[in-house]
Amino acid sequence: MSIASDLRNIFDQYEGEENRLTHALLHTIAKDNDLCEQFLKHTIKSFPFDEDDEIVIRGQGKDEQRKIRKSNKKKEDDSIPDAWICDSNEETCIIVESKVTATPNKEQLKNHMKQASFTKVILLLITADLEKPKIVDDIKNEGKEIYWQSWQEIYGSSGKCVDKRCHSRSPLSGDPDS
Repeated sequence: MSIASDLRNIFDQYEGEENRLTHALLHTIAKDNDLCEQFLKHTIKSFPFDEDDEIVIRGQGKDEQRKIRKSNKKKEDDSIPDAWICDSNEETCIIVESKVTATPNKEQLKNHMKQASFTKVILLLITADLEKPKIVDDIKNEGKEIYWQSWQEIYGSSGKCVDKRCHSRSPLSGDPDS
């Protein structure tokens, strides 16, 4: 696996709080193959890419939209996810939507998934909620692949250990003694 990062410069700041937070997270996981893999196994319970895939990590932006989205003529369906983690052969795409103060919107999330032009589309919703929002089960019940993670859990697990020598003790690896 290799990671190709099409991210804006880490110091190029977004206006919105949730976009800045997501951007920092993307830069972090884009720097290390093992950390990226562990992050995905922790948040979506699997690593949906092949070992020889090139993983492309993209944030919000006009160029990224054109690379990911199908052409869509309906203005009301136009929505832009906060990030994409996908393979370069356009088979699997993880759409990331993060919320810090706002409440997740079911139509927005469904539109994100509908616009991704990949064979397999997975939605990762990251919120400040301490309990899984009801919207996650509602979308799952419609046959969509969606996962939820709290920012608190991501933040708590990120500080434990990112050194490659420590990965086996990292909470992202699922070690119950962490």
